[in-house]
Amino acid sequence: MLLFTFPIDDPLRFPALVIEWILAFICFELGFVFVVKYRRQQVSKVYKQELGYACLFFGFSCLWFCFIAGDYFAPAATTSPFLIWARGSPRDLVTDAGFFALMTGAFIFIVLVERHQAVLFKRFVFSTAFAGSMAYYTIMFFMDIENTDLPNGLLVAVFSVFFLAFLLDISKRMKTRRAITTTFSLFLVSFMALACGYALTIDALLDVTGIAGRTLGSLLQLGSFVAVTIQFLRLPPFAMLDWHKQVEDLYVIDKAGVCMFQRSFTAKSKTVDNNLVSSAISTINYMIKEMTATADQGLSIIKKGDKAITIFSSELVNGVIISKDENYLISYNLKNFIQTFEAIYRGVISTWNGDTKVFEPAGAMVDKIFSS
Repeated sequence: MLLFTFPIDDPLRFPALVIEWILAFICFELGFVFVVKYRRQQVSKVYKQELGYACLFFGFSCLWFCFIAGDYFAPAATTSPFLIWARGSPRDLVTDAGFFALMTGAFIFIVLVERHQAVLFKRFVFSTAFAGSMAYYTIMFFMDIENTDLPNGLLVAVFSVFFLAFLLDISKRMKTRRAITTTFSLFLVSFMALACGYALTIDALLDVTGIAGRTLGSLLQLGSFVAVTIQFLRLPPFAMLDWHKQVEDLYVIDKAGVCMFQRSFTAKSKTVDNNLVSSAISTINYMIKEMTATADQGLSIIKKGDKAITIFSSELVNGVIISKDENYLISYNLKNFIQTFEAIYRGVISTWNGDTKVFEPAGAMVDKIFSS
């Protein structure tokens, strides 16, 4: 039985209320930040992950506005009957409405994530599980407004598993091992702090921690939201993380424009002469150098329709990737591949007689870097 009384009437009521108002407004502002970022996208394909982040933060904002209304102002006395229920209170109605708003935002977030990528299992597995849990919550809500703790816990559990799997999946797609460790660690610490902060604000712990514990929980959540937002803002679009699927052709060309190594990642109906393609690309690269007056080495990208040509010019060879779209991860991996290729075959390149078979072992390196 809950001994803590509502509406909250405590010497710490005012500072706690101020902190929770700040938390609610900050969550709303963070959601608005992602809406603005979504609307300002200047890419050929509009990615909707920012809308997912926005819905999640708007959901938390609604939750806290409802918590404030329910815990500080709404009557908590149970009446029978209460509206359409056998028994209940205005506080139960307001706080459950806030939780439902949060879960709706979380559901949209999960759907938009799984729209672009499968998380842990097949696509939309978590969306289906979460939708089923929301249906269970809705049924229990209309049956007994006072007993929604079990479906609440189920929804939180499903979302927690999804979010941890999402963090692991995102971390694995980062460019370097250091980036993987940093991204996962920061997200995990923020998520754990958020979970601890939320736990301190639920009714079950208020008898133990009181209003001081609730205030501490609100502060933990505020810091966690800011930290999570910073990490979300740094994440590239999910579709960009699947850069392997965008790569169509890879060419390694010597400075004379002769194709030394080629790998196609798509099935083609016609066979194109690699030397003709490499000569054309070498001409394009020469034009870029002339127009930009840059050094002989570096990255350059040409966009043409629904294709992108990424070129990395090194000391002895040029690397070229033809892809479906421009992607900085393609540029990053092309540069690493060409530098490694040049380091391995430096002695061969300087005396190369035109035999491309000598470079065939590089196929294993291509498979490791460019195959998903």
